[in-house]
Amino acid sequence: AAASLSKEGKPLLSWRVKILPFIEEGALYDQFKHDEPWDSEHNRKLIDKMPRVYLDPALPQLAKDGKTTYVLPVGEKSPFGGKDGTFIASITDGTSNTLMVVDVPVENAVVWTKPDDWNFNPEKPGAGLLDGKRKSFLAAFCDGSVRTLPADIDLTDLRRMVQMNDGEVISKQY
Repeated sequence: AAASLSKEGKPLLSWRVKILPFIEEGALYDQFKHDEPWDSEHNRKLIDKMPRVYLDPALPQLAKDGKTTYVLPVGEKSPFGGKDGTFIASITDGTSNTLMVVDVPVENAVVWTKPDDWNFNPEKPGAGLLDGKRKSFLAAFCDGSVRTLPADIDLTDLRRMVQMNDGEVISKQY
């Protein structure tokens, strides 16, 4: 899932906090109060401890604000569209064809602990991702591969890469 949730179903902490033990940041993970939101008095103090793995090396100025450009595509038919997460078997279009993490433009950077990601709109697949300034962007796929995708990517292909089980074939190799 894109975020941990309270008993009432409200987002508390980002997936970036949830995976800390799996990226050798277990000690930082243990410092969070997982039953409190990202901006609680306690958890807010941990924003400046953002792991380097969440920092785009081309944008070091974001570190001082604890911001990252690495976000999940959240929306209709994306692996992160629901509250419960997705089983890998549900990605029927193939894990090598389905986006897991994208690198958004600097103006869309988010606080790394905040449950805030790229709100994918299938009607406007590039909105919030393709800003007209960059020539390419990084994308991690559900198979673990990372690729540089062109900013002039076919928008139908981009939609197909986000939607994990639409049964549509990507028109070319990227």
